[in-house]
Amino acid sequence: MAVFHESYDVFLTPTVADVSPNHGQFALSEILQNQLKPIADFDWPKQQELIWAMFADSLDWTPFTQQANLTGQPSISLPIIYRNADGLSLGV
Repeated sequence: MAVFHESYDVFLTPTVADVSPNHGQFALSEILQNQLKPIADFDWPKQQELIWAMFADSLDWTPFTQQANLTGQPSISLPIIYRNADGLSLGV
């Protein structure tokens, strides 16, 4: 990224990789919520497994901003006034 930013100030990507997800689409299941409650009692591999389970589905939809944050790059999602054929707005 350092080499990229020598030539460019901003790396612009869409917020999601597909049409907007439904509100609550990535809510954690009750089973996963119950598994997470005693997470401090689990060994490190089990903790990692549960944390991955929390985010796996949403990573398919929002790969750009999450990967930026995980690599220490700042990111933000901004809605823009644009509607596709189905009337859905676009975020960048």
